[in-house]
Amino acid sequence: MLQVVANGQPAVVSVVKGRPGSIMTFTIVEDRIVELHILADPERMAALGLTEEELARAEY
Repeated sequence: MLQVVANGQPAVVSVVKGRPGSIMTFTIVEDRIVELHILADPERMAALGLTEEELARAEY
């Protein structure tokens, strides 16, 4: 997992074999997660523009 910020929201990217697999963004209100959005479309994931260096920082 790789912690990122997406559209101003905290998010995590799952990394599978060195490539982004999905992204989960969280909407937090008063220290609680009130919305969770998950995106796993390969074309849109590729458009995130994460570098190999960033993906290598992912923790498994």
